[in-house]
Amino acid sequence: MNLQELRQRHLVFLEQRLHLDEAQWRRLLEPMMASLLQRPLCDLVSEPALERLLDSATSHDMVMSVAKPIAAALHAEIARELHVDTAPLGTYIPTTARTNIDALLERPPLMSESLVRQVLVQEALEEVLRDVLHDALKEFNEKVNPFFAEWALPALLKKVFPLGAGTVLKALGGLRVEFDKRLDPEIRKFLLGFSSRALRKVADIVVAKREEPAFVAIGKTVAAWLYEQPMQELVKNFDAQARTLLDTIGITVSAHVLALESVRSRRRAVVGAFFERHGKEPVAEILTAYGVVFQPDLDSLAAATWSLLQRSIETPAVRQLLLDLVTSFYDEEASSSETPWVQVGQTP
Repeated sequence: MNLQELRQRHLVFLEQRLHLDEAQWRRLLEPMMASLLQRPLCDLVSEPALERLLDSATSHDMVMSVAKPIAAALHAEIARELHVDTAPLGTYIPTTARTNIDALLERPPLMSESLVRQVLVQEALEEVLRDVLHDALKEFNEKVNPFFAEWALPALLKKVFPLGAGTVLKALGGLRVEFDKRLDPEIRKFLLGFSSRALRKVADIVVAKREEPAFVAIGKTVAAWLYEQPMQELVKNFDAQARTLLDTIGITVSAHVLALESVRSRRRAVVGAFFERHGKEPVAEILTAYGVVFQPDLDSLAAATWSLLQRSIETPAVRQLLLDLVTSFYDEEASSSETPWVQVGQTP
């Protein structure tokens, strides 16, 4: 057997042995992962290499060309499911989570005083309040004005002058029309200034009382109501256009923030501090220090990765790598051997 034949047989042998079945791959995973967990972090990845990877993964091009279409596709699928989901929101929120939500609502308010005032003292809200107060004052005038309300002067006239009350009441009716014409502009003029003062007063009350039990109960009541609402009802107004806008906003903001040099600098500082603290420690110890219990389901992991492993080995690039390694080995043997390669069974 000459060198060329032996090299070819060696290559075929490697390719055949690298075709593991799923059970063999599963048996390899456990000791392989156990060994990796005992290696220091810096043996598995260097700080500069990790920083370059993070820079690449969070670049503007990566976010816009990879993350954006994936996020949009996932969002569309989730939205389609939610629009036909009749289960109430509470189905997906366990009791422990509800308890924690209540505890969060009982804490000092998350909204700052300045944010509360900014939300409440708005021109649009002033307009709404003016309309509400205008209608309230008009109704109050109709029902409580002692000159025109049915229970007041008209009722008294009917009682005291049962025969001549009609003429007086007719005169009062005309007077009322004129009174209302003059009253309405005065109400609107009054409300122009009052509605603004009223909203500021509302903001003062909210800020002063937002930690009181009654205000805390409002948040809990709203949360309890949400738990009972069907998912499809909660998202019914969230159409494709709104979803597209939300996706665009989220991705655009993410790409911008991740590209900021100040953000990248802080991230590098965090990575550097982490490596300085844990770089020489075994990965298993690092996980334990942060309370991470790492017990992967190796059966599921093997099933999910086995096909990818096999298809990777079959790629032309990997086959060429094997060929280059085998060729390099025999080329070195041929050049360094004192005895020439000959056919097996022949005498040199």
